[in-house]
Amino acid sequence: MHAHDDHDHDQFAPPRAPARLRAIVLAVLVHAVLIGALTWGVHWKNSADTPAVEAQLWAVVPEHGAAPAPQPVTPPPQPQPVTPPPPPPRAEEEPDTRVADMAIEREKKRLEQERKRKEEERRNRLEQEERQQKAQREQQLAEQKKAEQDKQKKLVEDRRKAEAEARQLAELREANLRRIQGMAAGTTGGAQRNAGPSGSYGDKVAAKVKSNIVYPDALSGNPRAVVEVRAAPEGSIVGKRLIQSSGNKAWDEAVLRALDKTETLPRDVDGRVPPALEIGFQPRDSRD
Repeated sequence: MHAHDDHDHDQFAPPRAPARLRAIVLAVLVHAVLIGALTWGVHWKNSADTPAVEAQLWAVVPEHGAAPAPQPVTPPPQPQPVTPPPPPPRAEEEPDTRVADMAIEREKKRLEQERKRKEEERRNRLEQEERQQKAQREQQLAEQKKAEQDKQKKLVEDRRKAEAEARQLAELREANLRRIQGMAAGTTGGAQRNAGPSGSYGDKVAAKVKSNIVYPDALSGNPRAVVEVRAAPEGSIVGKRLIQSSGNKAWDEAVLRALDKTETLPRDVDGRVPPALEIGFQPRDSRD
């Protein structure tokens, strides 16, 4: 009956379940034997007196059809010789960078000094421009102020001249009126016209002229210069002439310049200005 079952079973059909379980158990046993053999082999290598033994294991599997070819037993791996690790590579010596660092530091300092120098130049240039602009503004203000002062001065001068001209015209009209009244007065008027200046008039003119004399340095003694002065009816000096020199040219010129500064003669006690008179000028009063 067993032979009949083997004949009826297909050789190419998968094995039944009980046979498969048996194969797995055998495979586990074979691996256990292999592990034990490896352990024994290592122990054999460590012992010099232990004889070498080689074992071949064959897996027992159920025969179904053609028998599989036997598998060669892998020999146990030979222990590899322990190779010492290579020495660590020698660290390369770091290059000396002190010289380069010093050069870099010097360059930084030079650049910083250059920057500060340029900044200082720019600041000085701006300050100089501000000073120039301020000086120009002050000069313009000074020129404007001077122009305004000159304008005001000219206005005052023009007003003074106009007042002087008006006063001279009034005096001229008054003198003409008195002259007409004198002519109408007859003999009394003629005597008045022929009468000369009063006795104190010469001292009065000399005092006014002396206030404008600039006394020269080289002046010795008490020289006397006599000058003829001609005046208009209103008192303006219209001419002068040195008729007697003092012997000191500097004193003569000082007297003539003083007459130019005086410009007008004072009126006499009767309100008239003599048309011409001679006046003597001395540095000191002859009565001193």
